[in-house]
Amino acid sequence: MENAGLGATSVGPPSRLLRKWQWTDVIEAVEKAGLDPKACTLEDNGGEASVRNKGSYFTIRRDPAGRYVGRYVGGDSPERPFDKPWDLLVPLIAMWAGEVRRDIDTPDRFAELQQDARLLRGDFDTIGNSSFSPDERKELAARLHEYAEAARQAHAFSKEQMRLLNGKIDDLVDAAGRLGRKDWLNVFVGTIFFYCLEVALPPDATREIFRGFVHVINRLYPLLSGG
Repeated sequence: MENAGLGATSVGPPSRLLRKWQWTDVIEAVEKAGLDPKACTLEDNGGEASVRNKGSYFTIRRDPAGRYVGRYVGGDSPERPFDKPWDLLVPLIAMWAGEVRRDIDTPDRFAELQQDARLLRGDFDTIGNSSFSPDERKELAARLHEYAEAARQAHAFSKEQMRLLNGKIDDLVDAAGRLGRKDWLNVFVGTIFFYCLEVALPPDATREIFRGFVHVINRLYPLLSGG
């Protein structure tokens, strides 16, 4: 029976899955896509290598046939599997890094507007749900259409964008004749929220318009609260 003496080599998994030149390929692919490798977490435990950036990741393993398999998620895209030789894997890594870079650069308009909507609802938590009077509905219509015209001039709305906005406001005024104040406020938030997402305007303009309508409602607070 042979004994393992000094200088004997222990057989086990390698310290890293990817060799130095392969990690160089990975890092260069990430850099060429405009993603800073220093902003990513690079890991290699011998069985699996990965590149991660917040919620995005690219994991790599090697199957018995020597092909590279794994899964990747870029930004808010769904998880996707892959099974490729190394020379086809590197372009896929570059594509993934490009997705992550675009996701970082793209404002989350939906999340931003949701936050504004939550703030608005929080500001008016104490509103009762009594009905609007006819005079109050007229005041609502006048203030909302007044701001819509100001927004049109500031952001050069197209005829179609303005037609759509005026239609939304008319629907809100009509809803004020059927709903209590608090129920109407919830409908107002949803209507303006989805209008801002629907129209093809720059993100900054979209948020400014939503906040402008919020400001109009703030001015109408005594009316909405029944005060």
